[in-house]
Amino acid sequence: MSAAMDMVFADQRQISSRWNFGEVQIAPPPVTTSASAFVPAWARSVVHRLNDLLNLEANWDSYGASKPSKISAIELIRVLGSVAGPNTPVPSIVPSSLGHFQAEWHQNGIDLEVEVVTPTKIFVSFSDSSGYTWDDELSLDMTRLAQAVRRLGRAP
Repeated sequence: MSAAMDMVFADQRQISSRWNFGEVQIAPPPVTTSASAFVPAWARSVVHRLNDLLNLEANWDSYGASKPSKISAIELIRVLGSVAGPNTPVPSIVPSSLGHFQAEWHQNGIDLEVEVVTPTKIFVSFSDSSGYTWDDELSLDMTRLAQAVRRLGRAP
């Protein structure tokens, strides 16, 4: 897990001693208070939103949706921690009906959606205002996703 995510977990220590993803608990490493000042805004927002969404029950959409997966939440944090920088805009986090999580950005003429299905199956959809689009299933090489995330902060 990235150093930024370690700091997010450490920063949460002020609220509670553990991140609780239902049965999965992630204990924060001890760090100094000054380190938490360097946690990107997107990281705090994503972790808080995931914690809220993990409270959804099966059939949360009244169409038979699965309960959101703790593993998907953890993997989404891992993926974002590996491709997002300190100035990456905060994504919207939404659950899928299959129990996965998706991070979405719709700004600066860019639409980027990242759905973590399994630790090695990540669906990405990208389009920009010039008409350039791509969809891909990523596993270990996140280069293309990292490049797309970097474009989010730039004006069209």
